[in-house]
Amino acid sequence: MAPEQANNFGGVTHLADLYALGCIAYQMFTGAVPFDAEEVMPILIAHMSRAPEPPRQRNSAIPAELETVILKLLAKQPEARVQSCRELAAILSSIRLRLPS
Repeated sequence: MAPEQANNFGGVTHLADLYALGCIAYQMFTGAVPFDAEEVMPILIAHMSRAPEPPRQRNSAIPAELETVILKLLAKQPEARVQSCRELAAILSSIRLRLPS
């Protein structure tokens, strides 16, 4: 759940979906969710207040540029996130082109 969903559900925009995509990307590349706990409330609080462990600390094979994108998707403030799927696609395409074959 994006931080703004827990704080003010009325202010939720498409950027909450991009946050969710960041959570999925984090799990896909690290094998772990950004925040985990036995109870739901500590997880919600972590999503609102804590920075996730950098993905490269869990998987050093992740390119630094991809880690930056994942962390930007997980930004607490919606305006600090990637702003659209189109923007995200352009960023990921650019990264892919620079990766070795």
